[in-house]
Amino acid sequence: MSLLSAVQDFLSGGFFNCCQSNFYASTEEWQDDCELVVDYSPQVGEAQEAVQKAKVLTKKLRSNSSLDTTLPASSCAASPSNSPRHHNSVDDFGAEEVMKALKSAQTLIEDIRLLDAEQVLAEAQHRLSTTSGCDEHLKELMESEIYKNVVHRVSQFDATVDMLFNADMEVLYESEHGRFDVYQPPGMPTVFDYRMTVSTDAPLSESLSTGVEVDLFQGVVPMVSSTPIDLRSPSAHLMAVMVKFGVMMFRTELLFEAFRVRGGANSDCLVECVSSEFKLPDGKTGPKAAWMAVRPWISTANMWLPRGGGNSGTVLVQVCRVDTQIKVPQSVLNFVFRQLASTLMQNLREGSLKAIDKDSTWAQRIAEDKMGLYAKMRDVEQNAALRKEVTSTTLPGREIFDRPWRLKPKPRDMRPPSAKR
Repeated sequence: MSLLSAVQDFLSGGFFNCCQSNFYASTEEWQDDCELVVDYSPQVGEAQEAVQKAKVLTKKLRSNSSLDTTLPASSCAASPSNSPRHHNSVDDFGAEEVMKALKSAQTLIEDIRLLDAEQVLAEAQHRLSTTSGCDEHLKELMESEIYKNVVHRVSQFDATVDMLFNADMEVLYESEHGRFDVYQPPGMPTVFDYRMTVSTDAPLSESLSTGVEVDLFQGVVPMVSSTPIDLRSPSAHLMAVMVKFGVMMFRTELLFEAFRVRGGANSDCLVECVSSEFKLPDGKTGPKAAWMAVRPWISTANMWLPRGGGNSGTVLVQVCRVDTQIKVPQSVLNFVFRQLASTLMQNLREGSLKAIDKDSTWAQRIAEDKMGLYAKMRDVEQNAALRKEVTSTTLPGREIFDRPWRLKPKPRDMRPPSAKR
């Protein structure tokens, strides 16, 4: 499921997009204009004067550049000026604090632990801001590419969580296996969200694999016209893909990035932030669009919850944001998706079962686990086994993503380009 289900949802439910001529390239530049505030743990104490100093410095360092998660090794490398030493001076302390925090944060991001990386940097920022004589080291930390990338990804994650836990959704369809909701934001008549909550019998790794192993898409989605192309070297926490397929007379190229984050009170769930607005590393650009091909804008949020409590299976909450480019009355949307809901949910359930077959190609890929993703997902399932069972009707609340140490950028603007004009 996962990324594959996003493609299938686009084919089934995002058909409005294919009827329009005004599409947006996935590599479109966007500005991440966020005002950063540090939320310190209550255990640390007040330190109000130092906190205010950090806030002032943060505002001075606001960056409007789009940021990429893949960073040069030199960003974390030790050097004579920042190598660990005994704290014989404030300067030694500050240099070591910066080096250790940045190195740890990058490792945590690659381990799908963005929220732990956020905590490491917030704690380091607090220590530097409350230590006299560390202003330059604080500036070094906050101007680093790793720090900026964490801020950027936290902004994206927080906006994704907003989509997942929208309380204004309208229920259109319910069954024993899940539910289907729709929401049309006020003031955006061409934009709507649809949310599927689906319970499957497949474990987490098997559920993810049909979307992660993109070169196998063709065998699952008949309309995929060629083997999908990796736009960057895939890793456990990040991938970027181009999928080509045909819908009626249209040639469509779907370019998207998926960024993964482990979350929950005990790191017992996985969130995927899927978007067609992203940048490739080292200044690279996506392939040139084929003649007469369209590249639709997409934004999808996936939350994977192992059932836990000693029970096998997975619950997926998926929200897809669609821009129809034309005004579609709410009543029409409701009618269309009431007809599609059951089919879409059944497709997701059936897709997740393919990898359970031990002789399937997906099972072989899970066993090989070249990126280490599936081993990390088994860790998530083990953590989930310690909590109560989760079902499609007993989902946790947004509070599972609360955390005491936070870098608080403004959530990323998830509106489609047409709504930003």
